[in-house]
Amino acid sequence: MHSNIAKYSLAMTIFAAISAATIPAQAALLVSSSGDNSIKQYDEITGVYIRDFVTAGSGGLLAPQDLALGLNGNLFVVSGGDSTVKEYSGTTGEYIGNFVSFEQPSSLTGLSFAADGSLFITTNRIPGFEIDNFQTSGILQYDGNTGELLSSIYTGVPAFNPAPIDVAVGGSSNNIFFSESTNRFNPGGIREYDPTISDFTQLSVSPHPLSTLPFKPQGLALEDNKLFFTNGREVGLIDLTTNTSDSFFVDTSSGGLNSAIGLTVGEDGNLYVSNSLTNSIKKYDGDTGNYLGDFVTSGSGGLSSPTYLTTANVPVPEPSSVLGIAALGGLFVCSALQRKANRRKQLNLLQK
Repeated sequence: MHSNIAKYSLAMTIFAAISAATIPAQAALLVSSSGDNSIKQYDEITGVYIRDFVTAGSGGLLAPQDLALGLNGNLFVVSGGDSTVKEYSGTTGEYIGNFVSFEQPSSLTGLSFAADGSLFITTNRIPGFEIDNFQTSGILQYDGNTGELLSSIYTGVPAFNPAPIDVAVGGSSNNIFFSESTNRFNPGGIREYDPTISDFTQLSVSPHPLSTLPFKPQGLALEDNKLFFTNGREVGLIDLTTNTSDSFFVDTSSGGLNSAIGLTVGEDGNLYVSNSLTNSIKKYDGDTGNYLGDFVTSGSGGLSSPTYLTTANVPVPEPSSVLGIAALGGLFVCSALQRKANRRKQLNLLQK
């Protein structure tokens, strides 16, 4: 009898703990914190810091840049400091392995998954492809399941031409869009590549006539046929339906915007922009560009030099206090059953 109750007590305690820990995934904002080499998780509704989803330096993570969820549900992160793309569990944030590695140092920044699962990465060094002994830059396409290199899109020679920074795949055309920063006398811009014809389109994006900033677009966010991009203290918008652009979608320095790098569109349709200089994430109306406030306040959760960000449905860990209460609850129930069994045993002895 005692043995059965003891087993039942243990089972109830374990069940209570597991039940408390098993929590459905909810929308979150994942941010690359390059200052401490971690990926931080914030509540997508309140902006409250939840945890380091990927702990500092996990798997050798160094200077994290762009990040995205793959079709397998795992998180893929560009580790700029060691020229790799690392894969982490989309549930626990645990390191799985290097999905893509480069033998030679390569400036990796942006990545994006296509609808077919292909992974596209920007680089200033296409492996095995040089022109007159100069390294070449471009977009690399990988199989999103195996990591096999499928194709290379040559964009220029980084010694003279702007190198690609971020990449986004999609829109009604399902084309490849990428940003390029200024290099020497060559202005930066945003270009479009059509894989069906293996050539670039006539998309042309230029700075606003009233802008006093150099045109150095960085982060891209593609939502339907709207392509948003950061440019230092501004955020621009390209309407891919009409091929028109507004480099002042978010006005210069609106809400204190400075050193904007990455951006993403939340489930609420609003824009979330990393502000590297102030270690914060700013929120803007997705229709008007109006400033809505600092969504993640400066340094929240140790946020340091944020680069890129994305939205994802990931589990939120239950506080340890709740787990403790659940476990104690299971022990309390089982203790009551034990006492009841002891009383029955005493009554049986008295009746004898």
